[in-house]
Amino acid sequence: MAGNLFIPIDFGLNGPGNDNGNRPWQGPQAFYDNSSIWLDPRTNVAHVGEATHVKVRVSNRGTQKMQAVTVQAWSFVPGIGNMSPSSAIQTFESGIGDIPAGGSLVFTCDASPVWHPSTAELAKTTNGHMCIIANCFQSDEFVPDPEGGPVPNPVPVNPEGDQHQGQRNIQIVQVQQAAASEPQHVHYSTYTPPASPTPHTGPYLVSATHNLRDLDPAAILALRGHEGFAVDPDSGIVNGGGLNLITSEGLRRILPSTEPPAFELRVPNLPGLDEMFHFAEDRPAMIDSEMVVQLPRDAEVGSLHSFDISLKDDKGYLVGSGLTVMMLVTE
Repeated sequence: MAGNLFIPIDFGLNGPGNDNGNRPWQGPQAFYDNSSIWLDPRTNVAHVGEATHVKVRVSNRGTQKMQAVTVQAWSFVPGIGNMSPSSAIQTFESGIGDIPAGGSLVFTCDASPVWHPSTAELAKTTNGHMCIIANCFQSDEFVPDPEGGPVPNPVPVNPEGDQHQGQRNIQIVQVQQAAASEPQHVHYSTYTPPASPTPHTGPYLVSATHNLRDLDPAAILALRGHEGFAVDPDSGIVNGGGLNLITSEGLRRILPSTEPPAFELRVPNLPGLDEMFHFAEDRPAMIDSEMVVQLPRDAEVGSLHSFDISLKDDKGYLVGSGLTVMMLVTE
């Protein structure tokens, strides 16, 4: 969908980044690692009982001010596939704001009342990690010909193809070095495609891909949402520089691993990785899923093992969203 409003994917990589709102996004940073979406106060982590808000940066690529812009957002259990508002843990909405020509504005989105996550709401997450999806639009209450609009509940979101939508879907797993030789278990959800109508009819496959790219702003911000990290004051988060793990022996630079882990998929009624399958006709909207990960031998403290999990159709196209998992080896 064309228009002036968009949620910039790589904002902060090089000033405002290279995203000009064209979709599908062609940059190196995955569209589901959008650095313009985060939880407040902990970037991508929710804690039981803590007041939690969603922050969304919206940009205007037009030459005129965009008036009465609002944002709706949702939190999900991190996962892959087709997500829709009906599967969300919580729903958020912002007030309205005006975005100047060529400028950006950060919106604060809240649940009603303000969300204080319960133990039950976070039970299926990994230590409270959230997937956040947002949608920006002009309010038809104040603008006669508004751009964009709300996403209806049963409709899957489309952050890959719709510039008004964005997604942050990063899960962090900290692994103590003493246990790094043991299999690590990553739990997530598979959000199944609707039986019809859908552009993807199957068969499908699940893949896991080692991520060799350098630390990008979305990954760095996600890590900084946890305790135990320090940023070199001279480098900040530009180009992935200066992120350190605080250890008993001082700061240890976090460095991406170049050696890929080994993966094993464990999902009820689904075959292994890269094996074609069809979903059952009576499939649920969400399937509890598990990836067993074996890190490289002698993984060092401070090594970051990043990989993406995705659901693809028989033509190799991504179905819905992928999930970035970052495993960090600690003391």
